[in-house]
Amino acid sequence: MKKFEVITNILEKRILSGDYSLHPISSERILAEELGISHMTLRKAVQVLIDRKIMFREPNGRLSVAQQKENHHQLTIAFLMPTFMSPYFMSIFYSLMDVASKMQIGVRSVNFLHWNDPVIRRSLDGFDGVFLLRCSEPMPENVIHMLSSGKCPLVIFDEDLAEWNIPSITTCPKRSVGLLLEHLRKLGHHRIDCLNTQPLDSIMEGRIDEWRKWISRKHLQGELISDPVKSYEQPLARACDVMGNLLDTDRFGATALYCTTEPAAIGAVRAITEHKIPIGSGISVCSANDEGLSRFLTPSLTTISMPDLSPMLSKCLRWIAKGGGKWEGPLLLEPDEILLFKGESTASPK
Repeated sequence: MKKFEVITNILEKRILSGDYSLHPISSERILAEELGISHMTLRKAVQVLIDRKIMFREPNGRLSVAQQKENHHQLTIAFLMPTFMSPYFMSIFYSLMDVASKMQIGVRSVNFLHWNDPVIRRSLDGFDGVFLLRCSEPMPENVIHMLSSGKCPLVIFDEDLAEWNIPSITTCPKRSVGLLLEHLRKLGHHRIDCLNTQPLDSIMEGRIDEWRKWISRKHLQGELISDPVKSYEQPLARACDVMGNLLDTDRFGATALYCTTEPAAIGAVRAITEHKIPIGSGISVCSANDEGLSRFLTPSLTTISMPDLSPMLSKCLRWIAKGGGKWEGPLLLEPDEILLFKGESTASPK
């Protein structure tokens, strides 16, 4: 293979991977230096891509990526997620990658640190579509306006923006909380406390509110233990400290603990174990959602299983492939089936 053909393949791979969706293509001089080739070799490679309508040269001489409708190449979408690792984030990302690859759509992961991070606007302007995974900070009004007025189709996870005509996917519907708590009631638990260490937002408040309403309807007892961390702090460590302090001072009187997140449940289990209390028969612990670890913990954690996202993702990708526009059906997408994973962390009380 000739050198210019190698460079052609490199540049095409970059374009299809969305490398130039966030930042413009460098000048030909800088590109040649970066790739360690002569200007003439680069020119040959660029001309091939221009002839194939993958790139074009602007009137000022700068190189740009041609629009998908002009080059008939695959779509490239952004998976925009907060800048910290999470098994939950990766589970959604891999599901999206799997569905998108079957539809010959490219996916590029992009990280943002806060809601007014400029990379959010650049992603909305540079990609053919965006899947946005919300961060724990409250979403400012100016960001909602930016998202709803963006030129590219947008889908958001775990934030209901249906009133702004934005398709919204929830992986853990409110109704799933009742399924989890009913499991504890049937095991014989009459006092079920709620532990939250995640920053309070609409999702966490919704999970707490569902717990509060459920125990009221069932005429059971329960106390709220809420000590939220700040954004990007560790809810797992806080949960361990909070639960440990309650046990040290004999201020925990429930037989079961409902946790709003998997990290809170993991932290609580650690504290309970350190106090030589058997998990399950001593204190049962469950989590409102599965972030990918529940089945592999010791003991395994009772939770609502991560649903199959393929049907919802497929619908959103087909909508993006058509350029967005009018959405058919409800804008708030929820899984059809909610599955309870009964782990070793819950049992009938002694």
